[in-house]
Amino acid sequence: MRTDELICMMAKNPPCSCNKRNVIIWSAVAALFAVFTGVSAVLLGFRNDLEGIITGKWMMAFKYAFLLAAVIGSGVAWWYSGHPGRNYKIALRGLVFLAALLGAVAVASFFMTPLETLRAHLFDGTALICIGFIAAFTIAGSFALAAVTQCMAPLNCRVHAFFTVLFSGALGALAYGLHCSHDHPDYLALWYAGTVLLVGFVVLPLLMRKQAW
Repeated sequence: MRTDELICMMAKNPPCSCNKRNVIIWSAVAALFAVFTGVSAVLLGFRNDLEGIITGKWMMAFKYAFLLAAVIGSGVAWWYSGHPGRNYKIALRGLVFLAALLGAVAVASFFMTPLETLRAHLFDGTALICIGFIAAFTIAGSFALAAVTQCMAPLNCRVHAFFTVLFSGALGALAYGLHCSHDHPDYLALWYAGTVLLVGFVVLPLLMRKQAW
């Protein structure tokens, strides 16, 4: 018997097939991202220059490549950390690399950008909107993911809760990023990543109680 099948049998919910359980969970993840994107589109609208990703705007390309990589890396780590016997450490190393890369690019961009231009990028009045939306998406997404993954069996509920916050935050940041026209790496590091990490410290203890097995 495989580990996933044993989890299905021992879960708090009635036993179900492993494939059915996986489809339900990942469908919920897709629906969650669709809701985030829909809310952002209805309330804020999409930016109208997304073609810049493929026309040479390196900051824009870096921003969306980073957000997409964060979604994939945190999603893999979240999934693997919820199943005994699966190794999430490779995904964790990838996330550490992404964080280090963002830090290095942000520091380099800080010294390459004139102070007045940098101030205009970081403090133009949109920071509170960015913080509010990403924080709301991260909190709502964390508890939504916790609700649909009660049949998982994380060996370390703290680690799994941490990856739950990162994954929901990455999904929310990507959804909000489709509206946000700020592509400077320092804006990405300060307001996007900083908000997810700050919210994580607040939400983590509550998620641990829900995800303890």
